[in-house]
Amino acid sequence: AAQAARAALAVDADEPRAIAALARALGALGRWDGAHAALAQTTDVADSRAAAAAELWQLRGRASYRLGDTARALDELARAAALRKDDAATWNLIGVVRLDRSEPAEAIQALELARSHAPGSVAIATNLGSAYRRAASLVTGDDADALYRKAERSYLAALGAALGRGRGDAAAYLGLGLLYLDAPRLPGIDAVERLRRAVEHLAEVDPRQLDGVDATEVARYLAEARRALEAARREAERGRGGRAGAP
Repeated sequence: AAQAARAALAVDADEPRAIAALARALGALGRWDGAHAALAQTTDVADSRAAAAAELWQLRGRASYRLGDTARALDELARAAALRKDDAATWNLIGVVRLDRSEPAEAIQALELARSHAPGSVAIATNLGSAYRRAASLVTGDDADALYRKAERSYLAALGAALGRGRGDAAAYLGLGLLYLDAPRLPGIDAVERLRRAVEHLAEVDPRQLDGVDATEVARYLAEARRALEAARREAERGRGGRAGAP
């Protein structure tokens, strides 16, 4: 694919589709520095080709993010969003970058915009669940409860959309499992049920489907959830026993 894109660029060095194809191919090879360099050669496309220019700026932002330069990525993605305000993929990537920068409030804003343009996207709903879960961890009380509930609804929407297409989604299972594991409480369910759900969803995670998460890490989360569930069950049994023996 990279060779074919270069051949096209040899004919027309400013053809945006060929530049985008080359960047995607180099990115798939893990050569994000080369992808960004190729994109940097030309992204000032005429207004009549604004959609093509937006794609190039989005790809530049993706390359910068993969290279670890989140500030540059946000600047490039903002230029893509300015050219195509309804592009869900760009807003989704902005949300991902904001999450990586530990800015959950800004991530939520971008991801809600992404969802408004692609309400059936599994990836966007999963990322939005993670943004709400991160935001909930920064507050307490009723504010945290409301954010955890929003996270739960978003993860469940992602999982429902994936299952509706005949498959599960590892990222949605993982996010939902971690939500049930980490939330100090969820209104309407007790600790045993919350942790049972954590075990149930973490057990469904296939690490091979996840980028940047290995099987050892998933196994550690699952073992932690199982230990917490057993402890919660013992605590519940002690509570029932204490009430039964009270005068």
